[in-house]
Amino acid sequence: MAEGPGTRALGIDERGRGNRARWFSIAVIGLVILEIGLAVHTERHARLFSGEPLSMLDYDTHAEQMMRATDAMARWGRTWAYDPQLLAGYPTGMFFEADNKGWELWTFLLWKAGVARSTAFNLLLLVAHLLPGPVIYAAGRLFRLDRWDALAAAYLAVGLWFFDGMTRWAWVSGAVAFCLAALLSVLPMGMLYRFVRGESWSWVVALALTLGLLHMLHPGTFVFLVVPLTAMVVRAGRSMPLQRHFAIGAAALFTIGLNFGWLSTAFRFAPYLTDHQPFFVGTASFLLSDWAGVTRDIMTTGPIDNRTAFKFLAWGLAGVGLWHGRRTCDDRWLPMAASLVTLLGLAYLGGYFWVLRSIQQYRCVVPAAMLACLPAGALVGHAVRSGAVRNATGVVRGLLGVGALLAGSCLAQDVVAFLPIPVPRQMPGVRVFPPFLAALGFKEEHGIRHQPPKKDFAQVAAWVRENDDGQGRILVEWWTLAEYLLSRSRAQVLGGFPERNSEHAAANLFARRHHPDRTAHATERFFEQYAVRWVILTFIDDKSESFEGLLDLVIEIPPHRVYRTRTSGNLLAEGAGRVTWGLNRIDVAGSDPESDLVLRFHWMSTLQCQPGCVLKREPLSADKVGFMRIAAPHPAELSVVNSY
Repeated sequence: MAEGPGTRALGIDERGRGNRARWFSIAVIGLVILEIGLAVHTERHARLFSGEPLSMLDYDTHAEQMMRATDAMARWGRTWAYDPQLLAGYPTGMFFEADNKGWELWTFLLWKAGVARSTAFNLLLLVAHLLPGPVIYAAGRLFRLDRWDALAAAYLAVGLWFFDGMTRWAWVSGAVAFCLAALLSVLPMGMLYRFVRGESWSWVVALALTLGLLHMLHPGTFVFLVVPLTAMVVRAGRSMPLQRHFAIGAAALFTIGLNFGWLSTAFRFAPYLTDHQPFFVGTASFLLSDWAGVTRDIMTTGPIDNRTAFKFLAWGLAGVGLWHGRRTCDDRWLPMAASLVTLLGLAYLGGYFWVLRSIQQYRCVVPAAMLACLPAGALVGHAVRSGAVRNATGVVRGLLGVGALLAGSCLAQDVVAFLPIPVPRQMPGVRVFPPFLAALGFKEEHGIRHQPPKKDFAQVAAWVRENDDGQGRILVEWWTLAEYLLSRSRAQVLGGFPERNSEHAAANLFARRHHPDRTAHATERFFEQYAVRWVILTFIDDKSESFEGLLDLVIEIPPHRVYRTRTSGNLLAEGAGRVTWGLNRIDVAGSDPESDLVLRFHWMSTLQCQPGCVLKREPLSADKVGFMRIAAPHPAELSVVNSY
């Protein structure tokens, strides 16, 4: 690894310094223009300032979570709430939403500062696009890289962010917080590196703040950092004053304290935690398929081209750079090597262990690639300054030239895959099957980018707002549409993210783990139990075994079909009255005070019946959460509220 500034004599005159400074400024300006240009190109159709949250896969889930959380923060000063709109009553803000806390706080603060809430939500993505270059450059300087080395690392990081298949799919599909945490995690490593070397105490303060905020942004930060940070502290050992050890411990405690709110909520509702079908699960064989750029399993690498040239270039250069750093006793090799070995081991070996599969361990390729930019940039800088290429033999230089040509070709293919280029024209009279064209890389749409919300989604939401009276529920097959409706209507929705790892997911017929029986009789029981009045199907045929004789078609909004069920959906399983609801409350009016009420809403321990009534849990055979029973006598008009 290259030596930092101040550790060697540069040996250049003032004019040389001026030229170097001028060229460096030009290179920095080029990086800024490149990053802004790529961000604009990627998001120019996204309508980030339209007043609506981004709509695509996980974005719809995070938008719904954000709206509930920011409402709860504004009205009750809490980050979680009881949401009667989702899954027959759901405690939103518990463990499933742990990866959205920082995004929610970001949105809330901007919202209260006067920015429209949806715009504030969307802005995190735009800011994220502008950070890879500056963050990696700053991390390089923290690790005492020469400024040119750090700039080379920054350029590589920008290429990774926009043109690596896994990284791009992560932020395109909605995992912006994960990608940001993967990128920003290099900063606390550099801060601790400075502190254990005996530098300013301000570094441990910065470390505490950064660690606290990053864990709030995404809990995966712990996985990214625990090994390299521990390695640096252990290596320092007794050579570091005891006060500094205590300061590092205090930074860890501060991190826990800053995140105690959502951590305590997650542990509070831990009994509802369930297993789920994992995805982003990598095994050793994926290392070979990734190297070849082959998409083997879309549930692991994402349903896009598995473009991997940038990260394998970063990993290859980083490996050589760390080997060189180890030979020269460079004190930076340990944290970087420890981190890369851990992250790549998790990505390609963690899939053999259940506990690691559950954290989507394959995605660790993203932080591994971002971190690798630092030793990669250092190696390039060292090779240039040392004259390793200039002094090489002709044969070696020729081989390096061929290698650079091949690497450039691979990188260019990855860049072109995500940029708009003309589709090759077919000759008249010559038919080439689409799969063959796709195999060659020719496809009708180029560049996986964000688009405006789908018109069919908006049309379904408009129909729901016009026709739903709030006295029954809507079962939605396509999970993204279900999440979209939760943020664009007041309909009570059964559906949404299919792998929601909570017992409350029993209220989603399409969560197959909870509903292995797919017969029409079982579906009819489900309709009755959860007061289903409407069903929206997108892919499943209404004449399938599950729905035979249970549905009447109302309207088609291609590719979706809206049906009315033939069961009598009623939000009261026992008793009579009219039910209305809002966040953290359910109201019943016009009930008989002398008859018990059973509400078809999930029970929760913090719910209370007011005024002067008693709320009990009503057990259900197929739903471990249970519903609510209000024993007689009770007021004719009553409310069930979340008391926290």
